[in-house]
Amino acid sequence: RRVGSPPGDRSSEAGYLPGASMRLQCTAQRFAGPLSQPVLLPLASPAAVCSKPRYPRRHVTASAVPPSPPPLSPLSPLPPRPRPLEPSPSPAREASRRHVAALFASLTSLIAVEAVVSQALPLVLAARLGSPDEVSEALARITSAGAALDFAVLPLLGSLSDQVGRRPLLLALPCAALALRLVAVAVPAAPLLVASKVLMGAIVSSYFLLVGTSCADLFEDDGTALAALEGRSAAAWGAAYAVGMVAGGGILARGAQALASSAASVSTAALRAAYGASAALAALSLGIALVGTRESAEPAARRVSKRQLARDSSPGGFLSLFTQKGAQGRRLALLALILALQAAHDGEGDVWQLYSAHARGWGTSTTAAYGAAVGVASSAGGLLTGASVRLLGAKLHTLAATLSTALANLLFASSSSALAFGSVAFCAAEDCMSAAVMARLMQVGATAGIGRGRLASSCHNLAAVTRIVALYAFGKLFAVGVRIGRPQLPYFVCAATQLLAALLVLVIPRAGWEEDGDGRGRPGVAKR
Repeated sequence: RRVGSPPGDRSSEAGYLPGASMRLQCTAQRFAGPLSQPVLLPLASPAAVCSKPRYPRRHVTASAVPPSPPPLSPLSPLPPRPRPLEPSPSPAREASRRHVAALFASLTSLIAVEAVVSQALPLVLAARLGSPDEVSEALARITSAGAALDFAVLPLLGSLSDQVGRRPLLLALPCAALALRLVAVAVPAAPLLVASKVLMGAIVSSYFLLVGTSCADLFEDDGTALAALEGRSAAAWGAAYAVGMVAGGGILARGAQALASSAASVSTAALRAAYGASAALAALSLGIALVGTRESAEPAARRVSKRQLARDSSPGGFLSLFTQKGAQGRRLALLALILALQAAHDGEGDVWQLYSAHARGWGTSTTAAYGAAVGVASSAGGLLTGASVRLLGAKLHTLAATLSTALANLLFASSSSALAFGSVAFCAAEDCMSAAVMARLMQVGATAGIGRGRLASSCHNLAAVTRIVALYAFGKLFAVGVRIGRPQLPYFVCAATQLLAALLVLVIPRAGWEEDGDGRGRPGVAKR
């Protein structure tokens, strides 16, 4: 007790704390203040408790202490939440985007090499053979020979790309196309044009294989991204034919009558002009591939022994799609069967031009206009493939596209030009109906231990085998249909195969089309 302290004053004692009444008063004052003040305060003295609270501070520099925000009242609005910073794309991702863009630009130019002269060979054969049934059988034999060449070359090319890489072959194929077109410009004789048609078809099919394999190198874990890239292949095909049919039709229209009457001077000039434009497009494809593409296969994936290369490059290697064991093997076989039935649509070949001239009396200009319209529709459908797979899922997308293709065949089989042009809207799904099937095949086959190059070549080789049979059958059915007065017979058979493929799509459960259980896949991020 201090001297002079009034009786009952205990403030001078050690460890003294204010009384209960003082604590209640300070507590009430604290709760009535701003909400930002803490509830627990150090109880040092009545003046310290009821005054502005003191907080212990660490001995840090002023630059390390962030400024404290002003206290909030109960009615003050909350500050806006800061937006998250968007991650900047990595250099590897940008390089992958440039590589994919260059791939599809080069592919489009290479397809246009064939599209510009797609009407030349039917005109030449019509001038030499005369009757539509003979021309259809000749075209069927030529396109079947091209499909047979695909059957022999694609497995070797796919396995070779696993060993030497994708880029050397991406450069070699446009060089071969340019050489073929220069020979055709120099000597536009019918036998050379036929040989150029067969070889050029194999070059384009091989480039499709390499583009798909290179995309699978970068996006192997994302089924939606792979399906979207397959759709871009269809868009490239459609865009090339939309431009090529118009350009080539305009060049050849001036010499069509001369070809029919065997006037060699005008017809030769028209053919040389068309094949010259085709050679320029081949040079453009080579330049784009040389500047914009890079190697996508990992070095570890390219170490393949010669014995394995010889085994994997067998033309019958596509049978491995049907011989895998277990549940994944059965799923792989069913997907391969769907792909084969869908590929039967490619058996139409160039017979549609003969059918249009025979059933509806179309000339070169109308044929070019229809081909360009189908090309635009195919491009639109290909560009929308990724969005369709994300929205509908792989199963519903495949089902809708396959049924749309069957309906397009039935509409085109009509003798009405209006219905034939009405089929253009449904033709948008023709070249992208196999996109989700191919993407799922690449994923299921990879889990079975099949190399990407070998797997892609097996899928394309299966389609080539189907195309060989379908091309020959389509031409034969058209010839028989012309004789019996039913030239639309092959289109009815083609529609039936698409309906069968749609039934098989329904057989596979939805979980069999999904890689992550939700049908959406993982975000499309390039590996490198």
